Amino acid sequence: MEVTVKYFGLIRSIVGKKEETFSLPDGSNVKLLFAKLIAKYGQRFSELVMDPDGELTSEAIVLLDGEDVRNKDRLETTLEGSKEAHLVVVSPAALGGS
Repeated sequence: MEVTVKYFGLIRSIVGKKEETFSLPDGSNVKLLFAKLIAKYGQRFSELVMDPDGELTSEAIVLLDGEDVRNKDRLETTLEGSKEAHLVVVSPAALGGS
């Protein structure tokens, strides 16, 4: 299966592109996609999207075909049938933090 990841906000400056397509095994979930992204983009990427407990940070928003994975099974959400994943990382300042 192929999933196109589109980057927005702070994460775009880390990856240096607007989008890219990944080939993943059938039945893959968001966690597997993120493992590929972290392996490719490293520690800085990981720190922006994952907290120390291995969950999404409050600044990371992941949409699969327009639906927030927090309204589904979060990182365990299957990618089956998804064509696009939007990854948005807003800065803490944008959320009113420091």
